[in-house]
Amino acid sequence: KRQEGVDYLLGKKRAILADEMGLGKTVQAAELIRCLFEQKKINNALVVCPASLKINWKRELEDRGLTVETIEKAKGLIDTDSVGKVFVITYNIVHKDLPFLQLKAIGAECVICDEAHYLKTPTTLQSKKVSQLAKDTEYCVLITGTPIPNRPIEVYPLLKLVVDLKGYANYYNFARRFANARQMGYGFDVRGASNIEQLS
Repeated sequence: KRQEGVDYLLGKKRAILADEMGLGKTVQAAELIRCLFEQKKINNALVVCPASLKINWKRELEDRGLTVETIEKAKGLIDTDSVGKVFVITYNIVHKDLPFLQLKAIGAECVICDEAHYLKTPTTLQSKKVSQLAKDTEYCVLITGTPIPNRPIEVYPLLKLVVDLKGYANYYNFARRFANARQMGYGFDVRGASNIEQLS
């Protein structure tokens, strides 16, 4: 089952990995990175995760023989000429100027965002910076245990990062189609849900 997941990610390149808890989403994503290095499809990779998962990611990646650099501080320096590394950074410092600019200079071709629901509010600095790092990469995997939250509008920023939304790429078109958006006296009410089956 896990190998099927890795093969799917290799073929798809940009996806939301939303398997249930305990099915090895981290293992699949780490194996994807290993395969990409082995096949010489990437020079560097980036994992963005909550602080509580940083050690787990480091272990999973090192167990696969990968070179890992964890970015611990917002003021630490990174070798921007690095090749063959997986950089692991937490959501609470990825948006700080120095690490962001250094990671942008490295230009990792694969970005993994664990607990991607951290990105559900597109107006936060954290979401904006991670989106900038991930939007133009060849490979982007968003890992989440809650892919379709109570409000479909919350999944919009995630989908926009990994798939071509075609006619729904515009926030308001997406909101009308999937959030049952209605014009109210103060603006759009996007707290609803509609056409959920099309998001599955």
